[in-house]
Amino acid sequence: MKIAFPTNDKQKISSHFGRSKGFLIVEIKDGKVVSEEYLPNTITGHIQHTHNEDPSQEHSHEHNHSVDTHERVAQTFTNIDVVISGGMGYGMKSRFDSAGIKTIITSEKDIKTALNLFLQGSLQHEEGLTCNHHH
Repeated sequence: MKIAFPTNDKQKISSHFGRSKGFLIVEIKDGKVVSEEYLPNTITGHIQHTHNEDPSQEHSHEHNHSVDTHERVAQTFTNIDVVISGGMGYGMKSRFDSAGIKTIITSEKDIKTALNLFLQGSLQHEEGLTCNHHH
């Protein structure tokens, strides 16, 4: 099982999936961490916007890309089973749901704590943390 955590520092869970600097991918086998990998965020529309020099292009990622950014993220995460985030837009959550990737939105900030709670079966999805700023 592979679990992805959006993060800016590889220790804390980002409060917004799309605005994180990267993703810590943790592989679990037999209830134990067997590997960790860091994937820099070069795929979300939010991060692309932060690198965009032209301020008139604000939020252009939502309408002008030939490949939907949510779809690109879902394709990149095809080998991921679970995404644990501090927040996420409804569109991204829906795309993950459609791809069979479980999402858990949590107020827990520490990746290790959230991972341990998840492995114990006690990390709860907090619906109220889903971001709706795109709608």
